Amino acid sequence: MRVFSTLQQMADLVGQELAVSDWIEITQERINQFAQATGDHQWIHVDPQRASQGPFGTPIAHGFLTLSLMPAFFDSAMKIDDIRMAVNYGVNKVRFTSPVPVGSKLRARISLKSAEPIEPRGYQLTYAVVVERERGLRQLKCARRAADMAVADGNTKVFQIAQFHEFPKVIKKWFLGILRHVPFGPKCTSFD
Repeated sequence: MRVFSTLQQMADLVGQELAVSDWIEITQERINQFAQATGDHQWIHVDPQRASQGPFGTPIAHGFLTLSLMPAFFDSAMKIDDIRMAVNYGVNKVRFTSPVPVGSKLRARISLKSAEPIEPRGYQLTYAVVVERERGLRQLKCARRAADMAVADGNTKVFQIAQFHEFPKVIKKWFLGILRHVPFGPKCTSFD
C-alpha cells in the first residue's frame, strides 16, 4: 500500500501511476452474491452447468461486479493520511474489454490524470484505472474516475469521484442537489 501524508503530495503526481492494488479472487460465491444484490441472474454468471456449455466454458463475472470492486482496489492500493471522507461522484468512461472467468484474480493500476484545486485546500481528482487479470495480465476494463472532491484540512477525505454522463437528467439534478449541501461545498452546477 502506498501512503501519502497529504492530499497535496498525491496531487503533485498528475500523469503518474499512483499505486497497484492487491489481487482479488472472483469466486462463484462472489458472483452469486452480486447477482442476488442486483437481480442480474443471467445464466452466464450464475449457472455453472449451463455456462460450461456457453461461449466461455465457465461462468463469468458481471462487468458491473468488476466495477463495484473499485473501493476495495483503492483501499488496498493507497491511503492519504490527512483526509477522512470519500465522495464517489461517478465514472466518466468504462469499457469491459475481456470476460472475467470464475476463479480469476484481478488487480487495479491507478494513475492520476488530473488534480484541480477546490477551495479551501481541496482537490477535484481524476483517476485512470486499469483492471488486470492475473493470467497474462490482460486489460479487462478501463475506468476513468473523475473529480474527487476533498478538503485537506485533516477533516475531509476524497478520492474515487467521477461524472455521471450516462444517467438521466433527473438523477444528475438529484446528485447535484446533494453536492450543494455537502459541508465542503464544491460549486458544481453541471457534469459537462
